[in-house]
Amino acid sequence: MKVKKTYRLDENTLSELDELATSQGVAATVALERAIHAAAEASGKAKREPDERRQARAELSALTRQLDAKDKQIAALLDQLAAAQEVSAAVAETAKAAQALHAATVGELAPTGEKGGRWARLKAAWKG
Repeated sequence: MKVKKTYRLDENTLSELDELATSQGVAATVALERAIHAAAEASGKAKREPDERRQARAELSALTRQLDAKDKQIAALLDQLAAAQEVSAAVAETAKAAQALHAATVGELAPTGEKGGRWARLKAAWKG
């Protein structure tokens, strides 16, 4: 619905409006409506941009905090992994030492052909 309204324009503005209407091939009223809509849209975008930037900064800040938390978690996991590897190396050394001790013990208990060897004494002790 169109509404009739009267505005007073200076001569320069009126001539610019006429030139704009002529260049677009429309009536002065349509050219004025288009100019007003374009100005309103540009103003709305200008208002939205700071909000969008503020929101983008807030999202970036949240992501940065999350990344810092993940970095701390990774560092803690790396420390735990290093400790576990140290324990694993110590266990491997202990197992090697136990195997060597076992081999030496078995070697001492092996029959030597003597009747009074350690192996013979153990067998005799078990038989009772």
